[in-house]
This record gives sequence, C-alpha cells and structure tokens, in this order.
Amino acid sequence: MNLQPWITLVALSLWLAGCGGTESPAPPAEPPAARPLYYRHPMDPAITAPEPRKDEMGMDYIPVYAEVPAPAGGTVTLSPALVNNLGVRTAPVRHGPAAVALRAAGTLRFDERSLTEVRVRAPGWVERLHVRATGERVRRGAALLAVYAPAL
Repeated sequence: MNLQPWITLVALSLWLAGCGGTESPAPPAEPPAARPLYYRHPMDPAITAPEPRKDEMGMDYIPVYAEVPAPAGGTVTLSPALVNNLGVRTAPVRHGPAAVALRAAGTLRFDERSLTEVRVRAPGWVERLHVRATGERVRRGAALLAVYAPAL
C-alpha cells in the first residue's frame, strides 16, 4: 500500500490544526523604498515625472519604487498586499497534540508506476485465482493464478 496520500493528509491536518490559534496577523511590510524613484503616467508608462502630479484627465501619476532584488533559487515570496489579503499569520513552531479534529474526504489511488500487468499469450482460461481482492499485496515469486492453456 502506498503511504504517500496518508502522509500528505496527516501533514495537511496538522498544518490546519496549527492555523486555528489566536496569533495576531503578521505586521504589514513597508514599501521597498521610503521615497519613490519617480512617478509614471497611469495610461502611458513611457511618460514620467520626478514629482507627483495629475494627468490631463485628473488621474494621479503612479509612484515607482526601487525593486527589491529577487531571492536566491527556490524561494517563494509574496507581496505584502497579497499576504494581507490572504490573512497569513505566522507563529513559532510548537510540538504537541493537535487541538482541532479535522475530517476530510479523500481518494486513495495506487501508484500506477509500480503496477505490473501479467498477460498470457496463449488460448486458455484461469482455473484458480490465488489473489482474493484487487490491490492485495503479493510477494515476488508467489503464485497469482493457475492457468489452463493446452498450448503451454
């Protein structure tokens, strides 16, 4: 039996159980630079200005800040606005029993890469089946079935 789905389900339930605390949300991050580099036209990014102003339709120019360098390989970052909208909360890791019971529906499937098909390429039929159910474990070299095939 493949345990990967069970491990994933247990890890998910422990993570969800840890999310039910009363920790305060993460403080919002400050913009990368306190002062914008320049301001750009809301409809045409090619038009810029060193100070805030309004365009011909009365819309404010958009401030452009210095970009924060991307983190090194494999790191995922979220913008502060997205973190705020998602309601992300952080807390130190605590070891202990899960305080919340979690029930979830799921589907267990076999790892199709580890399945093996056995085909007899001769006319005949199965006389006796040694395996009782689909998915039952068998050992290498164990008899699966008895085949009657005169050509064999």
